[in-house]
Amino acid sequence: MTRIRSGNVRFLILVLGSLAALWGCARTGVLPIDLSYTPSAPAAKAEPDVARLTFGVAQFVDNRQQKEFVAEIPWPSGVAQYKPTKLLGAIIAEAVGKRLEAAGLKVVQLGETWNLEPGSLKDNWPDVVIGCRIDQFLATTKVDADVSLTLIVATPRGKRIIYEKGIIGRADDTRLVSYESRVKSALSNTYSTSIDEFFKDSLLMRQLSTVRR
Repeated sequence: MTRIRSGNVRFLILVLGSLAALWGCARTGVLPIDLSYTPSAPAAKAEPDVARLTFGVAQFVDNRQQKEFVAEIPWPSGVAQYKPTKLLGAIIAEAVGKRLEAAGLKVVQLGETWNLEPGSLKDNWPDVVIGCRIDQFLATTKVDADVSLTLIVATPRGKRIIYEKGIIGRADDTRLVSYESRVKSALSNTYSTSIDEFFKDSLLMRQLSTVRR
């Protein structure tokens, strides 16, 4: 007969009790989530030839198949579905604007969606226009956050694309995703870091220096 030590029994009871408490506290149904921008590091100030430009941030194109939720977390008691407090395209556009402002740049939120085609750039838009396509933005049980964005930088002067790059942010974690604070942190930190890395690109900065007002 196999004997189970009393210490192991106490540990097993503690683990099961913790899981039961966790599952019992889990909220299910449709829940709101505030996805604020969290800079990964202070932004370096832009060079003078870039700082002279005005940047317009268009409303971003949401290309996800399921646009309503940004997280779906299964629990034994049901599924928690997290819905942003406003449109995801507007949230990420504001985050890009904040990142540009942190670098000392003049930013205008255009309030219009740009379809990312150079021919549709409007002559009265600012010196530089930034658009984005959101391909993936989701938190689940086994992956804290899976974010895929394509950012496009263009100028209405000559209607040309200056720079385009797909950025992917992913945070793998085999632990259970619980509570709103962890879901929010996973998504906010992942997309914020992706945006910060995009604007550190030296090639992008060189391309911006070629724009004429």
